[in-house]
Amino acid sequence: MKFKLTIVLFVFTACVINAGEITAGDLKLQVPDAWRVEQPSSSMRKAQLRIPAAEGDKDDGEYVVFYFGPQQGGSVRANIDRWIGQFAAEGRNVVESAGDAAAGKYNLASITGTYNKPVGPPIMRKSVATPGQKMLAVVLQTDSGSYFIKFTGPEKTVTAAEKDFKASFGAK
Repeated sequence: MKFKLTIVLFVFTACVINAGEITAGDLKLQVPDAWRVEQPSSSMRKAQLRIPAAEGDKDDGEYVVFYFGPQQGGSVRANIDRWIGQFAAEGRNVVESAGDAAAGKYNLASITGTYNKPVGPPIMRKSVATPGQKMLAVVLQTDSGSYFIKFTGPEKTVTAAEKDFKASFGAK
């Protein structure tokens, strides 16, 4: 009698949670208690949170932290341009800023309009046009490499949580 042994190994990156603080890689983030930590939906995500919808919005916001390692993930400009490109050109509004945070320098893009929201696996490159959306996207340059933080959702929800978003990574 022959037996076949199959071993399945599940590897996921979990963030550590301590009363309002989460750790994603080397990055410590301060988040409100109302933000719900979720299991990251892909191995590229170091942390994933759900931000409750603002009054009148039906959809929650999503906050995601990506880290690919030292000197990985592309340049600041390439990432900002890619994020801007995720919104339809017509009616799109973009505001860029830069500053210092607790962990290092950051570049922020605030984008509103019709978001071409990714659906399915990234390799499929499928999206759904979703009007009335906002994205706050940051490249945070730390001593251990760049972290990429994205907060997307209905414009009202993202705008209502913008101060908390900036505070989460220690923007000054």
